[in-house]
Amino acid sequence: VLEEASKSATVIPVRFGTVMDGDTAVREALLAPNAERLAEQLRDLSGRVQLNIKGDYDEQRLLREIVRASPPISALRERIGRLPDAAAYYDRIRIGELVAAEIDAHRQQDEELALARLEPLTVAASAEPVASEGGAFNLAFLVEADAVDAFSQAVGFLRDELGERVTLRYVGPLPPYSFADTDLSAEAEAWA
Repeated sequence: VLEEASKSATVIPVRFGTVMDGDTAVREALLAPNAERLAEQLRDLSGRVQLNIKGDYDEQRLLREIVRASPPISALRERIGRLPDAAAYYDRIRIGELVAAEIDAHRQQDEELALARLEPLTVAASAEPVASEGGAFNLAFLVEADAVDAFSQAVGFLRDELGERVTLRYVGPLPPYSFADTDLSAEAEAWA
């Protein structure tokens, strides 16, 4: 419903499941006490849409890259291959810690790259936590509606730059879910 409404009007998405006791309650408990903030949000979001970019790693490719680029991980891997299972227990723990740290470093680096390439074309950006272990980044951008084509072109360039290592999912235009302030005053009980 919001996506359809956002095609012809500026919308402020609200928390899913918000219920009020009718039109009067909406006017008196939500709109009246928050009129100034809502008007400001409508001005801020007018003519803008949200675009989401999620990156997912090819996990096997990433792990091969990490092992190849990290002498300590390569050395531990070789050592583990020469030891009996019981003797390699602590080395396996250590290699897991090293790999996890490298994955975190790759995530940070790839998120920074995506932001560097795309954020200059936007009004605002928001980094959200990745949803899976194989996630590289999860970004939301607030973009002027007339700049969507330029942003989409930049996403294509980013896709080429990341290559096969990261698969991008590009969704939008959407209502500005990540950029709407739904934390309105406590006077509106439905928001508490």
